[in-house]
Amino acid sequence: MKTGVVDDSGFMRLVLKKIISENTDLEFIWDASDGLEALEKNNSNPADIIISDMEMPKMDGLGLLKNLKENNVNAECIIISGQHESGAPKILEAIRLGAIGFVSKNDNTGQSNLDTMGKALNDLTKSIVKKVKFEKINKNIQKVKLKDDFAPSKVLVVAGSAGSLDPLSDVFNELGEPEVPVITAIHIPKKMENHLVKRLNQFAIKNKQKIEFGVFDSLQKGKVAIAPGGYNSVLKKTKLTEDKILLRSEDASNNEYGFTPSIDKLLESAAKFNIICDVILLSGLGEDGSKGCKTHSEKGGNILVQMPETAIASSMPIATLNSCHVKYCDTPRNLATKIKESWKINF
Repeated sequence: MKTGVVDDSGFMRLVLKKIISENTDLEFIWDASDGLEALEKNNSNPADIIISDMEMPKMDGLGLLKNLKENNVNAECIIISGQHESGAPKILEAIRLGAIGFVSKNDNTGQSNLDTMGKALNDLTKSIVKKVKFEKINKNIQKVKLKDDFAPSKVLVVAGSAGSLDPLSDVFNELGEPEVPVITAIHIPKKMENHLVKRLNQFAIKNKQKIEFGVFDSLQKGKVAIAPGGYNSVLKKTKLTEDKILLRSEDASNNEYGFTPSIDKLLESAAKFNIICDVILLSGLGEDGSKGCKTHSEKGGNILVQMPETAIASSMPIATLNSCHVKYCDTPRNLATKIKESWKINF
């Protein structure tokens, strides 16, 4: 895939070119020192993937991403930055706009680590290649609607990845106060969960709804537990907590699932303890969630999927539509309405 590099550091551009040269899926085609130069070069030589620094003069990575999306430029954008937690609002805004992923220039200690960055970039580009393959599948996805009301499960999972933050707000705006425990699993970088909570408190609550977002260690009715970034979240029960569903974080340094928190890992852990979940699957990259949704669909859970044509990143909805019986496929607000109606009838 043709790849462009944007960074105001000449050294970092050389590092990124080396990483690209060692990746058989990628072909380096140009580099730029800021967003404006990148737009000019991409106009004359379009890239499939643009790897961009966040903080740059003239036009930063966020400005570049906005321009690409506003002009419907068909390029996937990966944001890299050394300012991880301090740049959280910009990183979340980039995810909202549809950045395929974020890669930190630093390791877990906060120190610059080019090997760690290179591995993360290679893992991410593998997912992008899978995404392209999915979107080449010539399958007519029809709008799926239920003929009858359905019985809701006792837990709701709302999940997504790139381009899912606005749909996530739409879901909770429509859903109102949850009648069951809710888990939100969105692919976010490490230490972004509290910033996501702040964003949801700002954009996802209307009309004085009583919704509590937070990072909780157990599930409770009326609360929305945010799965932390950089880890895999799992549900557990013990003999001492049989009546309580625990939410735990597991190390994901050798993550076989790709992005974190993994939606498949979360749903697989729930099924292990016979915790059947309904799932609202939103915009996202890759296949994550499709296997877990299939498992819960077979066990009686209700799977609701955002229409691919309304998603910034459609490969995750398409993968789930292809993998299992989906009860409802529509806009995020309509998905939430269907869940809310089922709660009113059954609870």
